[in-house]
Amino acid sequence: MVVRKVFFVMSLASIFFISGCATVMTKEAARIKIATPEEVKGFEYLGMVEGSSSLSGIYRESGFRNSVNEALNKAAAIGATHLVLDKSCSATYWASGQYVRAEAYKEKRN
Repeated sequence: MVVRKVFFVMSLASIFFISGCATVMTKEAARIKIATPEEVKGFEYLGMVEGSSSLSGIYRESGFRNSVNEALNKAAAIGATHLVLDKSCSATYWASGQYVRAEAYKEKRN
């Protein structure tokens, strides 16, 4: 019986921990396209943006998504329309957290 209670409490704590650490993407960030370097040729370069999350291990995918969301939010704040993620960015199991670097671009309108 005690083991069940401990398991239940630990399960609830995990759920609150995961949901409480989510980085929500803004409406503006949702409009940004994740692109390849070839797709942004001729676009205006706005700068480097970064995102990070302390989630790793079995939560690495959530942590990576939070990191990307943070980078997208920062790119939206500077007016980007496209984001090129650094090739080395991926969800890493054995890490103290997730980290994303990306280049923000703005499509030139005629």
